[in-house]
Amino acid sequence: MVARISPMKFDLSREETIQSAAKVAGDVNLVVSNTGVVKLSTPLDDDVVGSFKYQMEGNVYPLINLAKAFGPVLKSNGGGVFVQMNSLASIKNFLPFTGYSGSKAAAYAVTQGLREAWVEQGTQVISVIAGPIKTDMADSAGMGEGAPPASIVFDGIMKALTTGDFFVYPDEMAQEVAKIYAPFAKSVLEIES
Repeated sequence: MVARISPMKFDLSREETIQSAAKVAGDVNLVVSNTGVVKLSTPLDDDVVGSFKYQMEGNVYPLINLAKAFGPVLKSNGGGVFVQMNSLASIKNFLPFTGYSGSKAAAYAVTQGLREAWVEQGTQVISVIAGPIKTDMADSAGMGEGAPPASIVFDGIMKALTTGDFFVYPDEMAQEVAKIYAPFAKSVLEIES
């Protein structure tokens, strides 16, 4: 009997543990990047630069390191799927979440880049653009009350796996924004580089 679950020590702030995980999980064909930190800040706060740096280190650099480590694994397994948990904050700043919005905008840009870079290897890239979802992070930021459950993200990803969609707008808030944003985003993504 082949083990289907392989526990491993994994610290997204340390690139070497991501590389080790990619070696252990050499048969994966689906990677979900759901790393995220939030620290409230406005663009004029005294500590906005430190806040932004903290959120870049927590929201963007692990995504890049995951992609570098698992991209070759996905390719060797026929292409697979790479899912990035982005946010409405990727496309719209909400005070006092400026540092978070900036870092998530950077993560969204990286996600678009991965989509282009991995076309030839056949990796489907999915960008989840979500509003507040009921998580510990949303609770700590004061946005968890009344937020929909995380299971709606899973449902959106499952649908995108069958439709081949790049974007997933899982919750009502995201779907409202998508009515305006989605046609624009689709047009921009179709521009040849």
